Amino acid sequence: MEKWRNLSYRLLRSSERYFKTDMVYLVKGGFWLSISQVLTSLSSLVLAIAFANLLPKEIYGTYKYILSLVSVLAIFTLPGIETAVTQAIARNLDGSFMTGFWTKVRWGLIGSVISLIAGGYYYVNGNFDLGLALFIAAVFLPLTNAFDLYNSILQGKKQFKFYTWCNSLTQIITTAALVSFIIFNQQVVKIVLVFFLANTIVNWLIFLLTKKTFLTNEAVDPVTVTYGKHLSVISFIGLIADQLDQILIFHFLGAADLAIYVLAVAPTDQLKGVIKNIPFLAFPKLANRPRAELRPAVLQKALILGASMAIMVLGYIIVAPWFFQIFFPKYLASVHYSQVLALSLIFITPAIFLATFFESQVMTKEIYHYNISYNLISTILLLPFIYWLGLWGAIIARLLTRAITLGYTLIIFDRQQ
Repeated sequence: MEKWRNLSYRLLRSSERYFKTDMVYLVKGGFWLSISQVLTSLSSLVLAIAFANLLPKEIYGTYKYILSLVSVLAIFTLPGIETAVTQAIARNLDGSFMTGFWTKVRWGLIGSVISLIAGGYYYVNGNFDLGLALFIAAVFLPLTNAFDLYNSILQGKKQFKFYTWCNSLTQIITTAALVSFIIFNQQVVKIVLVFFLANTIVNWLIFLLTKKTFLTNEAVDPVTVTYGKHLSVISFIGLIADQLDQILIFHFLGAADLAIYVLAVAPTDQLKGVIKNIPFLAFPKLANRPRAELRPAVLQKALILGASMAIMVLGYIIVAPWFFQIFFPKYLASVHYSQVLALSLIFITPAIFLATFFESQVMTKEIYHYNISYNLISTILLLPFIYWLGLWGAIIARLLTRAITLGYTLIIFDRQQ
């Protein structure tokens, strides 16, 4: 065993001349993140199969619309704090964690108030399900998102194995709770309640365990909250843009069409989940090295990632018809939408890596440019495209947004010093 381990180590080190990357770190961390991604994907697949086959399209579409509204309201929990805290912990400033946590809770209360107001509007106008669901979201919104901050500890401390177990546990418990419930009950308000209860309880327990296990000092980075607020402002349009397609489809085309769209997007979102491992692995490494040293290899790595994603996308396009026939026979209309949308991952993968480089180096100006360009383009395209072209409009808008964003991100990268 030791012989094979040493051989693997030497092969990985020798391959670094081609990939310009610490391959031992990548494989070691990537192994656990890959396991996490596989378990997350399996949980998401089980949940999607259950929702698609047990619930009417209208109920499924309404449930996804509610989660889209809640995701927009989550901007008030300052999601940018997570990146800021990760960077602080990567530099052994552990006290920044609780500062970030209480900041998220306080600001999250604003989202709760807006959720209550929106819920009251729907309730008074006779849409009792949406009204009650938003009342429930108002109760859970601040703490659910704040407890999730434990991920910043695990990323900053490079605890990829522990992250895998925590993330997998959250996914499995939430999926089991939802699937078990919808077998016997198809009321959308109660489904939303189960979703929030499961997430909040599991996140709270992991939050306590992670905080106790990995935080070793009370040193605070004085710029954590300020930087986190900057990133949150940047991501404001992004959160809206990410959910705008589902919100517009629900209003213009209805809950059933939204369900078709959600199933078209779901497989590509799981492929995109592979991309999410890139910042998780890269951020701690990038945050501790000077910009001038990193810059020459960053573009090369971004292009390699794009080429790797192209191979995965080609494989998905080939197997997509069989995949839907087996798991989502009621949603065969989603197949072609999903195949075309998968092409957009080729563009977004290198763009995300370049954005991770910007964030790790606290390049606020470049981060603003990246996020605002992506989200502004998306917002401008979605409304007219969906209005005139329906579901195809949403797919084309996503594809164009990601292609244009990559081009603009390369320009930003080339101009920065």
